[in-house]
Amino acid sequence: QRAALRPPPAGLRKVVLATNIAETSLTIEDVVAVVDTGRHKERRFNPSRCMSLLVEDWVSAASAQQRAGRAGRVRPGVCFATYTRHRFEGGLRRFAAPEITRVPLEELVLQILLMGLGPVSEFLSRVLEPPQPRAVAAALEVLRQVGALEVQQGGAGGGGGGGGGQAAQGGQAAAAAATPDAAAAAPAPSAPPLPWTRGLTNPSSPTTTCREVLSALGRQLALLPVSPRLGKLLVVGALLGCLGPAATIAAAMSHKSPFLAPTEERAEAERARRALATHGSPGLAGGQQSDHLLLVAAYDMWRLACKAGPKAAAAAARRHFLHLPTLEQLAEMRCQLAAMLAEARLVQPGGG
Repeated sequence: QRAALRPPPAGLRKVVLATNIAETSLTIEDVVAVVDTGRHKERRFNPSRCMSLLVEDWVSAASAQQRAGRAGRVRPGVCFATYTRHRFEGGLRRFAAPEITRVPLEELVLQILLMGLGPVSEFLSRVLEPPQPRAVAAALEVLRQVGALEVQQGGAGGGGGGGGGQAAQGGQAAAAAATPDAAAAAPAPSAPPLPWTRGLTNPSSPTTTCREVLSALGRQLALLPVSPRLGKLLVVGALLGCLGPAATIAAAMSHKSPFLAPTEERAEAERARRALATHGSPGLAGGQQSDHLLLVAAYDMWRLACKAGPKAAAAAARRHFLHLPTLEQLAEMRCQLAAMLAEARLVQPGGG
């Protein structure tokens, strides 16, 4: 952004390529013309598939007007729209859809529960433009699956041992041992479940008096500005002493894969990828391989080549069909993730 703000040398014209971040976030004083494609990429959440998709679509009329307003801020300007007036007047929606209706809600739900704002569904139903109920239900289900939620059930009869509302933690049925016969029939667990494994099974049948609360893991995930699944990957990686590989996988999953697959060299790229898998660290995951561990092997190979200098690192990336800027971005993101864990006091500063 700094380069975009600098004035051009005498006799040269400056051309700035920008995403929709330029609509409102900054003003470039010497811009006199805007060329607007009327398109943008927008993240949307499909609650039925529990997936976020980055889709290309037409902007709203309000966004188009904001784009036109980037020209002529301090001097006369003009905007060239590469779409028809008919499209602008009748084919664009007036305003963009609120973000709360088109993104996953897991992080928001964590914050609602962390601040004790009441039942999640009830709280979100009171916002100006509430999300779909199935999107809220999908977010709660994801958090249960990763062990971030404990469903407290009150008024469940039986069992005299003190404790009026037992918690069905992570979907383990609290009423399974409500009677002596059931207790005798149930197999004794070999060891209590680890805190970060709670919630890996489906929740028990809901009752009329249950509410969602954060588990110990959920309180940690609420402190990390990443998706709960990646947050759990980082937390468990820190606890088990393998934060480096976990951070590499989390960075690649939240950004993009460094592997290239050029059409004319696809076979060579596949051979290079298999070579990385073959020479992966035998001490990692017992020598097993997967797409995620392949990311770790590729990143570790490149970092090792970096010790020989920038030229050696670039040559190693080319030889294995890896995108060098993506590898550099992953290295930066790993440092950021380690800093977040240190801020949450899950690792020592500089321990990533």
